[in-house]
Amino acid sequence: MTSRFWVVLLGAALFAVFFALGRGDIFEDNEGQRAAPPATMVRTGDYVIPRLNGEPYLVKPPLLYWAIAGVYRAAGISEFTARTPTALAGVALVMSMYFLSRKQAGERAARWAALAMLASPYALQRMRYSELDIPLTLAIFLAIVAARNATLNESAVRRAQLCIASGIAFGAAVMLKGPVPFLFFWAAAIAVFVTSSPNLTKVAGVGIRVSIAAFALELLLKEIAVRVLPAHAKALGTPVALIAVMLVWTYLALRHAGIRRARLGYWFGAMAIGASLALPWGVAVIRQMSWETIRAMLHSQVVERTYVASEINSGAPWYFIAAIAFMIAPWGFLLPFQFSKREWDRQNDLYRFCVLMSWLSVLLFSLIAGKEYEYILPCVPFMVIALGYHIAQIGSGLAADWMERWARYWQIATLALLAVALPGGIAYFAVRGPSFTLFALTAPLAVVGLLACLISFRSRTYRNAGIFAATLCAVLVYLIGRGDHYRGNESPKGIAVLAARFANAGYTVEQSKMYPSVDFYSATVIPLEQSPARVKEKFASKEPYIYLTRESLLQLAGLKEYHVLAGPIGFKDLMLISNQMMGPPGEM
Repeated sequence: MTSRFWVVLLGAALFAVFFALGRGDIFEDNEGQRAAPPATMVRTGDYVIPRLNGEPYLVKPPLLYWAIAGVYRAAGISEFTARTPTALAGVALVMSMYFLSRKQAGERAARWAALAMLASPYALQRMRYSELDIPLTLAIFLAIVAARNATLNESAVRRAQLCIASGIAFGAAVMLKGPVPFLFFWAAAIAVFVTSSPNLTKVAGVGIRVSIAAFALELLLKEIAVRVLPAHAKALGTPVALIAVMLVWTYLALRHAGIRRARLGYWFGAMAIGASLALPWGVAVIRQMSWETIRAMLHSQVVERTYVASEINSGAPWYFIAAIAFMIAPWGFLLPFQFSKREWDRQNDLYRFCVLMSWLSVLLFSLIAGKEYEYILPCVPFMVIALGYHIAQIGSGLAADWMERWARYWQIATLALLAVALPGGIAYFAVRGPSFTLFALTAPLAVVGLLACLISFRSRTYRNAGIFAATLCAVLVYLIGRGDHYRGNESPKGIAVLAARFANAGYTVEQSKMYPSVDFYSATVIPLEQSPARVKEKFASKEPYIYLTRESLLQLAGLKEYHVLAGPIGFKDLMLISNQMMGPPGEM
């Protein structure tokens, strides 16, 4: 079975990420921001400067855009092809977790780590969206694993090979999201050197106490900034706690390392290789535009995310700590096991590395201003590998008594919740909007999930397997149902295509705001017009004028007389209006 498990895992991963992948329309701004620029690249032939609605869009480097554009060229532009590179990266991540951890973690722990990652709600959702989070997680995972192995390997030739491999993966990560990978690389390097220390317990104890103090300081500064001195929020946002944590852990790692500190050079070497791989694109952007373009991108990704946060990506310091268990539910409710000193002492070096690296990463991102769940996703594979140890040992008698009791209650509660959620989900979708196709896609999943729950209730031996199967089915039912909801009148697709038809027929079509999903479906540039005075002037003219806007913005624009061509739709209450009554081009 050992030799065949990877085939089963591959089949499960391919099914989980590709089943009904293209059914839901692209409606979220984030997904539209990834799907639309590659389509423009294919149409224009410009692969250097990503564009949205005809304007340069240099918020992120272009590696994911290039991958999606390659699929577009090979198989056409669609929702399915937009999501294919991310889906493939998700499959590669799951398989990499299994193959790269089983030698040190053991076969059973590696299996459960890969299965738990695949059946984690947030991770699987990201695998099925055209987003950069999963490709970034894969690249960082491969870079860190290679750098760690280079540090610990005894062969100089092998260390050099692993350093180069790490650098290539690190370069891919940089070309996906700029400087973000450096934080995870720092956490991983610290974890390697700290866990090699002969005084590990003492060193880790000091680091943990400093981390708790820094977290408390961040809570205090945040409270003062919000309630006492809001005018000085930016100054109070200076990452004092973050800097203190990084300095103390770096000192502890270098001072007490059990391996030669010179091997830190492999980490710097990998980062140098990665940066050099990203350099040609940066130079090309500077030549076509300016250094200011690159500087602005770095500023938005580093300075702004560290010091300040917008309303949509802000949160308290405990934001990630409160969310992580639900991101990888139901497996996340076993995370208390990772705080057991007995487990820390009993498990091997890979376990300790994964625990320290993942929680250091969570701490770092807890101490910066910007907060989004996907920010910490690159550390989740390591956290889940550590969980794989615990899942594999449930019922073996190796864990402490309290852990066995916890695991037993966790199994029963999880199966009970899933047994209710699966038929409940089908019933909810049936009541919300009956659809035979949706029922045909989701009902078999619900039946399989329920059978897994029933079998697992009766047999302790297969409870973890039943939880995996039922969780995977439940998550797929939710994701497919959610995708089905955002179709038709809930999707921007129809109104975007209609606006493009008018524009391509020679009519003047403008919009009040750029929506990435509209750009994806319209496949044409729709100019912005955000001046209420000019909009009113154009509506008063005799020339046909068509305007794409939100229903809530019409009152602000002062428009009282207009003809509705389409909408309002569920997506942001978008409406396509005109100063004249007209039908779609070709019907007038």
